[in-house]
Amino acid sequence: MDIQLLADCPEVIPAIACLHQIEMKLESRADYKRTVKQFQNQLNRDTLPLTLVAFVDTIPIGSVSLVESELPSHAHLSPWVGSLFVASAYQGRGIGHCLMEKITTMGYQMGYRQLHLYTPVPAYFAKSGWTVIDTAQPEEYPKSVEIVVMQKNV
Repeated sequence: MDIQLLADCPEVIPAIACLHQIEMKLESRADYKRTVKQFQNQLNRDTLPLTLVAFVDTIPIGSVSLVESELPSHAHLSPWVGSLFVASAYQGRGIGHCLMEKITTMGYQMGYRQLHLYTPVPAYFAKSGWTVIDTAQPEEYPKSVEIVVMQKNV
């Protein structure tokens, strides 16, 4: 497995957007177009926003982003780790963990000492030192799903 900045391989944006749409269970063509545009705006190397892509051989299989703001109700917190996903065929192999470690290191190298994320599965991130600091209700989640805001000191 190899991890690269999306800025160094922008030709994979359509594939990553498609995988993102599948893994995040987005359905509409508008969602796909919005995701492509989002990734096109993350072609940075040392400033926010930026995205990392995981590859097996030459096949993109996952990504994670570091962005200025991710959750309007918590705009006072920055930066945010977002859009972590690994294609289902490759889950359970530590790829998500590797992406998170790499994005955390990049955040530290950029001078950030705290990173934030929101998730419905805090146990996954707690294993890597993330702590719950609040709850939230982003629009894309049903009210029946508890979402937590997490923070990690780096």
